[in-house]
Amino acid sequence: MTGTQDSDPTDSEVAELRWPLLFSLASVAITMFIMAGEHFHFFHIDPEVSGHIQFVLATAVYFWCGKRFHLGLWHSLKRKSADMNTLISLGTSAAYFFSVVVLFKPSLFPATGGHSEFYFDTAIMIIALILLGRFLEAKARSRSSSAIRKLLEARPDEATIVVNGTEKQKRSEYLEIGDIVRVRPGEWIAADGEIIEGTGSVNESMLTGEALPVDKQTGDQVTGGTINTTGSFDFRVTTAQSESRLTKIAAMVRQALSAKPQIQRLVDKVASIFVPIVIGLSVVTLAIWLLAGAGFVFALKAGIGRGAGMGILFRSGDSLEQIGKVSTMFFDKTGTLTNGAFRVVNMHGIRQSSESLLRLVASVESKSEHPLAKAVVEYAQEQGVAFASVSDFVSYAGAGAEGTVEGKRVLLGTAKFFQYRKIDLSALAADVDPELAHGRSLMFVAIDGTAAGFVTLADTIKPDASTAIHELSMLGITATMLTGDNQHSAQSVAREIGITNFKAELLPQQKLNAIAEAKSSGAIIGMVGDGINDAPALAAADIGIALSSGSDIAVESAAVTLTGSGLRKVPQVIRLARAIVRNIKQNLFWAFFYNVITIPVAAGALYPAFGIQLSPIIAAAAMSLSSIFVVTNALRLRRFH
Repeated sequence: MTGTQDSDPTDSEVAELRWPLLFSLASVAITMFIMAGEHFHFFHIDPEVSGHIQFVLATAVYFWCGKRFHLGLWHSLKRKSADMNTLISLGTSAAYFFSVVVLFKPSLFPATGGHSEFYFDTAIMIIALILLGRFLEAKARSRSSSAIRKLLEARPDEATIVVNGTEKQKRSEYLEIGDIVRVRPGEWIAADGEIIEGTGSVNESMLTGEALPVDKQTGDQVTGGTINTTGSFDFRVTTAQSESRLTKIAAMVRQALSAKPQIQRLVDKVASIFVPIVIGLSVVTLAIWLLAGAGFVFALKAGIGRGAGMGILFRSGDSLEQIGKVSTMFFDKTGTLTNGAFRVVNMHGIRQSSESLLRLVASVESKSEHPLAKAVVEYAQEQGVAFASVSDFVSYAGAGAEGTVEGKRVLLGTAKFFQYRKIDLSALAADVDPELAHGRSLMFVAIDGTAAGFVTLADTIKPDASTAIHELSMLGITATMLTGDNQHSAQSVAREIGITNFKAELLPQQKLNAIAEAKSSGAIIGMVGDGINDAPALAAADIGIALSSGSDIAVESAAVTLTGSGLRKVPQVIRLARAIVRNIKQNLFWAFFYNVITIPVAAGALYPAFGIQLSPIIAAAAMSLSSIFVVTNALRLRRFH
């Protein structure tokens, strides 16, 4: 398979972040070990020695690991604006340089409780946590880029071209407009083009999400990266690789993934106003966040851990608040709401029983490789049908098949093929119309040149689909279906599972447009999908939810992955995200409440009037109790179901 060999900038970003992250995390661990030993009396270390150890670690972390944030501050000053880098750099600088002065000029600050207070650990921890978040984000982008490369590798390495009647091999990336390419059964199509000779059945699920191959004949368009399941044809290349539909899908995914989310733009805008205020309130803010940080981290870890136990995998905690605010959830149809595989749902025979008709049909189809043929054979096996021997088997690409079974000539195929063979289907019309109204696929059967019945096949709906849609409705979320399938099939599925809004016959770009249109109103939009054709929409949605049974690029384009193929986890994602955010807000409230009460007292606000001063021991005990409360509150998420 072909693919781009260009190095991806996200890969170098991951490599660039790896060692600073590992060093900063190791520094956090060492610092926490020293402080825990001092606090809980595991061992004794001289406060000055402890301060110098922390100084060495913090210096390396501040100047090396935190370099990117300080450069960001410098650039923001030149632009006369502020962003999150500004806040991070100022916060860590304040903690680091204050601690340096306290360490080397202790006489400037009276010691509390017998020794000076350092905030080296604060600078180290802030830089480590921010680097961890950016590393995970870069890693996610790198995986997405890898999935895009895999998508582009869906084209074969080489193609068979025809030059003056002679077959030659040519690298796919060197195909030019006007080249004639020959495609045999089971081969990948190397480029976009137009069939000039032959017929075939092409699996275009990459574009439409539909598993049923599309019959192709002279004059029809084919797409690079799709598979010719049966038949053989020649096509003329009409589009350069750089402009192919496959390349455009990859470009749409890249663009959607690289676009700065609306929430991030809001954060930057708020930061430009908020940073000066934060500087003015830095002491109180720092105290609140130091205490609330534990509750925040524990809530995040407990919630994400519980999600993993339920088969819900969050790529990061950044999107949790948006997940809880989703107002519209878009669903792909085939492979998401349905199982994505055709099954026999009805057998209708005239002049003979359905059982005997199934035996004849399944016997012929046992010789075919067509997906519908396999569905018939599988159904017959489930029914315990014994297959008969077949002679004189003939397959008609994109049309049907026939063979002789027990002395009878059995013909199978589409209505169009039967019309071509001049076989009258009027006797079946009354029974056919209701099946077509439900968007089902029909395989007609003729015995010795006379219509004998038909086989109805359909993509079955997942058993928990309607329940999931109902539960989303109870959560105040509107479900909408987007599909590349035809209008009748889409309407039938939507009606059965309780979806009132749907759009059919959509290409990947049109799905993307539907997401963009919904987002333009300012609402938070979710998308659930599994296929390559869903990847651009999954990436563009505020929250993309992919089924792990789907394609690599769909999984890597989404913010959440659900193990298995069930849909009951979709409303569970919403409920869990809301529970985590609610828990974090509770922890922030209690942290804020504690600081509002204790910080003024600890600072001596009541001493002049009432002579009340908070003992450091009591303050430490109160802080410990508050920490225990927020952590315990966070751990309640483990009981979520």
